[in-house]
Amino acid sequence: MLALPHIELRDLLSRRLALIESPPWYAIRTYARHEKQVRDRLARQGIEPLLPTTMRLSQWKDRKKRIEVPLFSVYCFAQFRWADKFAVLSTPEIANTDGLSTYTKKVTNGC
Repeated sequence: MLALPHIELRDLLSRRLALIESPPWYAIRTYARHEKQVRDRLARQGIEPLLPTTMRLSQWKDRKKRIEVPLFSVYCFAQFRWADKFAVLSTPEIANTDGLSTYTKKVTNGC
């Protein structure tokens, strides 16, 4: 007989309910170099944004400076309910609002 790890049914159900109750994450396509503005506007609207960033050394003619840049250019991530899609898409820095499925993609976590 197979030995299965002991998992409480209650814990399993609570994890599934948490996934169902929390809104999904979407990848939103933005204009080039407007990712931070989209993140800030979404946060002001009460929508939870996520913009992974990294530090990069940038060199000008007279100096070098460490700047924060998005990890994924032209994309910002946001967690929102589908009913809030028009509030998200009305953000000016979103690349285009003509095709909803083209510019917002649902992010799945494999569960």
